[in-house]
Amino acid sequence: MTEYWFTSDCHFGHKNILKYTNRPFKSIGEMDYRLIQNWNARVKDEDTVFHIGDFCFKSAGGLKAQEYRQQLKGNIIFLAGNHDCNNSLKTCIHDISIYLGGKHLLLVHRPEESAYGYDLSLCGHVHDAYKFRTLKFKKYPAWDVCNVGVDAFGQPVTINEILHEYQIWKKTGIQHLAWV
Repeated sequence: MTEYWFTSDCHFGHKNILKYTNRPFKSIGEMDYRLIQNWNARVKDEDTVFHIGDFCFKSAGGLKAQEYRQQLKGNIIFLAGNHDCNNSLKTCIHDISIYLGGKHLLLVHRPEESAYGYDLSLCGHVHDAYKFRTLKFKKYPAWDVCNVGVDAFGQPVTINEILHEYQIWKKTGIQHLAWV
C-alpha cells in the first residue's frame, strides 16, 4: 500500500548547513549518508514523498540533484525552496494543496507564504527554529504551520505522525526537534 511522506530542507551537499543548524555531523558526506539512510529506512519504492523545498545545494562541491535522487526510495514530488533555483532540480511547483488524513493541507516552503483557510500548512525553511507555530497576518484569523524539515523531524514523516505530534503541541505546547 502506498504511503505519503513529507520532508524538507535536506540541503544535500551543503557544507555550511552543518554550522547554520547545528546538525550533529562531522562532514557533509556523513550528513548526506545519514539523511539517505534515514529516508530509505522508512520510504518504500512505491511510496510518494513531498519534498517541500531545499533538496540540495548547488552542484559545485556536491552531487547534482539527480545523483541524490537516484539514491532515495519513493516517487518524489519536489516543491521549490529558496536554494533550489541554484541547483539542478528544476521544479516549477511553488505550493500545492492536498486532502490527506481528513485534513486540507497547504504545502509551501516558506511558512510566511502559507495561508489561512487550511487545517494545517506544512512548510520547511525555518530549520531548527520550531516544529509547530501559530501564524497571524493582518486581518486574517490565526492558522498553524508545521515545519516538516529534517532539522525538526530527522526523517520523512507521515501525516499520522505529524497529526499525533500536532495534537500534543496543541494540548501541551511541547515540541521536540530531531537533533536535540
